[in-house]
Amino acid sequence: LLVGLCNGINFSYYAEGPFSLIDILGLSPSMYGATFGLLALATTAGGLISRKLHNHLNSLEIIKIGIWLTIASCAIFSVVVLVAKFVNISSENLIFITIFCMMLTMAGNCMVSTNSLAKSLQHYKQAIGTASALFGFFYYIVVALITLAMGILHNGTLIPMPIFFLAIGVGMKIIFKKLIKNQ
Repeated sequence: LLVGLCNGINFSYYAEGPFSLIDILGLSPSMYGATFGLLALATTAGGLISRKLHNHLNSLEIIKIGIWLTIASCAIFSVVVLVAKFVNISSENLIFITIFCMMLTMAGNCMVSTNSLAKSLQHYKQAIGTASALFGFFYYIVVALITLAMGILHNGTLIPMPIFFLAIGVGMKIIFKKLIKNQ
């Protein structure tokens, strides 16, 4: 579920990003495409940070850090977008904040996804192929539903995306605390 929620945020950004950055904030399509390099670097950084943290922390602690990074970045993103509704913030600053917050979110999501994936499949070594296929099927259903919800929430403004991502981040924290941490 955590992997599906993380990838749901990522895919929803890929679906909603052009409307937000190109249509609303005026970023050129070529510059929008270039932002994917930054997001890939942030995801790689999340993986490297996770790997370094494994020297001192276990997977569950790293997942918790990744969830908190996702929540914090989405909260900052949400607050800035809501404030921008009442205070004039330049498009350039909103573009920078959007990309920066999404970089932090992608880094956090990488920390959560990689460790969740490893933890979820560790007891299925004898049937890893079947377990991986079923796992992938399940989390892509979650991704599809989240991406569909993002499409339904789209209203031509910047507001739904960060708030939706924040809600998913909080949902990840609740799932972690109630279902995973207590096991």
